[in-house]
Amino acid sequence: MVIAASVLVVFYMSAEATHAEALSWFSAGATAELIDDPLVGTPRIANHTHQCQEREIKVGSFSEAVDGCVYQAKSFQFAYIEECTQTRWGCNNTSTMAVKTDDDPNFYRINNLYPYWQSYSWHVSPMSDTVVLNDAGSVRVIVDLLAAIDTAYSYKGQEYTLSARGSSYFGDQSRTINVAMSSNGDWLVGGLEGYGLFRIDLSNGTLQGFSSEAFSRDVYVFGISDNGRSVITGESRQKASIYQVDGNCAQAPVSIFDDPLGSLNDEAQTSCPSKLLVDVLSSSSGVDYSSRHVRSVRYVDIDSSGNFITFLEKLGGNQERWVKLTKPGYVEPYRLKYLAMGDSYSSGEGDVGEKPDGSSYYLPGTEDRGKCHISSRSYPFLLRDHYGISEEGMKSVACSGAQIVFDYWSNMKSYVGQHNELAEQDEAGRERMRQDAIDNFFPGIVPQLEFVKRYTPEVVTLTGGGNDVGFSDILTYCGFPQWEDLVLPSSITDCGYATPGSELEKLLLDAIDTQYIYNKKLVESIKESSPDTRIIILGYPSFISSDDFSCSLTYNSGSLSKAERVAINKAISHMNTMLRRLAHNTAVSYVDIQDVLNGGRMCEGSKYMTGITAAGYQDVISGESVQEIFHPNALGHEKIANKIKQEGVFETDKIPERVEYTPREDAVTSLPTKLVEDAQAAFGSSIKIITKPFTFDPSSLVNLVGYSDKVSLGVYETTPQGGMNETVDISAMQPGRHLLVLEGTTPLGAPVKYYQYITVLAPPQQTFPLDEVGEPPGDSGGDEVEKSYIPSSGAPLVDGRVQLGQDGKLALTDDAWIIGAGEEVIIDGGGDVKGVSRDRPWAVAIAFSGVLLVGGVGYVFKRKKNQQE
Repeated sequence: MVIAASVLVVFYMSAEATHAEALSWFSAGATAELIDDPLVGTPRIANHTHQCQEREIKVGSFSEAVDGCVYQAKSFQFAYIEECTQTRWGCNNTSTMAVKTDDDPNFYRINNLYPYWQSYSWHVSPMSDTVVLNDAGSVRVIVDLLAAIDTAYSYKGQEYTLSARGSSYFGDQSRTINVAMSSNGDWLVGGLEGYGLFRIDLSNGTLQGFSSEAFSRDVYVFGISDNGRSVITGESRQKASIYQVDGNCAQAPVSIFDDPLGSLNDEAQTSCPSKLLVDVLSSSSGVDYSSRHVRSVRYVDIDSSGNFITFLEKLGGNQERWVKLTKPGYVEPYRLKYLAMGDSYSSGEGDVGEKPDGSSYYLPGTEDRGKCHISSRSYPFLLRDHYGISEEGMKSVACSGAQIVFDYWSNMKSYVGQHNELAEQDEAGRERMRQDAIDNFFPGIVPQLEFVKRYTPEVVTLTGGGNDVGFSDILTYCGFPQWEDLVLPSSITDCGYATPGSELEKLLLDAIDTQYIYNKKLVESIKESSPDTRIIILGYPSFISSDDFSCSLTYNSGSLSKAERVAINKAISHMNTMLRRLAHNTAVSYVDIQDVLNGGRMCEGSKYMTGITAAGYQDVISGESVQEIFHPNALGHEKIANKIKQEGVFETDKIPERVEYTPREDAVTSLPTKLVEDAQAAFGSSIKIITKPFTFDPSSLVNLVGYSDKVSLGVYETTPQGGMNETVDISAMQPGRHLLVLEGTTPLGAPVKYYQYITVLAPPQQTFPLDEVGEPPGDSGGDEVEKSYIPSSGAPLVDGRVQLGQDGKLALTDDAWIIGAGEEVIIDGGGDVKGVSRDRPWAVAIAFSGVLLVGGVGYVFKRKKNQQE
């Protein structure tokens, strides 16, 4: 393993070195071309990093609509508004900023933020919630705008007030300061007159000077790539420069919350390598630069990869021209015909078949336990073959367990891989692995959207949202039985989701409604990254029948009761209705596959599904195949592929008709979230609940509840920063699987719920070694044991009996029977085993029935043992 890792590191380093050497702005051979104005039809304010959309918006609950210039951030929209208030002296022009959250149709003013059009600039990225405000003399970095505003009220109705939380304010009012943000919101580049140039890593709030060259008012604008390494300054033609910035040439990082600008004029600072733009242009091909009439560079932009620079040159008189400059050695990547994105229902999870040579159908590198499990027999590969697409023209980056917010659409700089592959790497190592993953289509290392950005596929298929809701956790929660499921009627032990109108059912439906926003953002991000890509959303298939009651008695379906199966199918239907409405609202194709597996679902013979039997109950017990159950098999993927082909969405868009779907009026934003670091806790112990700052309204009350049998775990006050860090007593929760729900309000005052599943472990296993005295038991199989045992030292005696632990696994002989959970070995005064107390005859009868002894009971026993360990 160490050798393999070393080889990989060497490969990454070699590949990166070759890549960096070939692609440098300081090499000869840059190409330039004249282009049309890229901002035609898109309003843009001077000195603002990103473009805005000019449209009519509603500000406040009672006001008339007004014209606004709207910027899209990750979790909100940010609008600049200019209004004319008529006075007796004429029009009094005022300007203000307003914010709209995703779950509110209205914008609300920030009543203490009144920017002036000419002196203010602001910088927002669709991939970040950081907002940067610049008034030409100082800069304010607001790390999370939603967390830094408080609800206020005035005669205008509800408004917001900008607080000082999570923000840095620095600069020099007597000097000019300009900044620009990278397209992904990770980096800020700027300069302060008389000080020099700097960049800020917005992910950790650190500033580095990278050039001590004097910054003057002639510098109009900046541009910086998404990795923070390529910087361009726009000023007079002779001074506009391209910089290559890294940790070797930049100053040591300084926190922006301290006094970061004091070190910029340090004479010992070594400037990072740079090249005058005029020199790059003079050595480029494609544009005539013999003219000396270029006056200045007024607008600059660097694409996310840092391979292209776009700028506007002011020529003599009123003439200007747009130029696109391409880095030397850059080769345009080929465009994919088809990219498959998604979760386990697109990756092919559940294809447990083997090739003739015994190998897996999962692609190499994805086949190990817990990995992405991309099957070559999943529907994307079947579509590839059907439409005659080459292997190079089609790729799948779907990954089992992927979530929309984290794994499809996320900030790449802070992303450490779906399975934490990058967690132990330094930043240079992460960059190498990211680049290799994008070059070689290795899933789970970078957010899936990065492949859309790089390869602009003609067609994308997509499944998503199920893991964000937590469907797999719900199946585990409901589907793997406790002992009560073996001895009591199933209706008594149905999980809470199965009860119509219950709090858990509402939580599930709320979680599905919450996903509309995030799926919509994903679709919009794909369109923004690759406008010509045809997007096809797939719903989820029903994988289990609700009809057959006897299915509840078989272990292949996880012993889901009829009520539980009805609840699961209801949730799938609600999810599909939401996705269909999303496709309609965003004008993309939708394929309804809800019924494609009917006739071969679980409880219908499982012809198209992988259940516990197909996965191999021994493998499920050992944990090797747990993630594969409840997924379509290869035949199931054939059914899905056939449905997609029938719809004809590869040839033309099939936008679904509007379906009646509206999140319920009482719906509450509900999200699965890690509340507890370790999802297992000992019975009678306590757990540590920790949330990030500004998760809730600062210094507000939150309520913690456990389910299914509802248990109040206390009311707690959040920190002044809106986080939670509390030790919670869980002694009221019995051993087993439970759901924690933390209820509160957001910093904006909206109700919110965060939830996580945990396991409360039974008391530690008690073992009782027994010393053999007499003869082994006979073959009668009766309760009386014809063998004498003497409890070893320390074995507890309770009323003359040895009390077993919760898992109850104690074999009296190597080939005899096993004592069940909660049973007792009866011992006489001389230490002889006289028999076994069996107070639960249903458990004994079922335990010794043929099928359940091999499958269900063995599975449950082992499952519980694994949980307790």
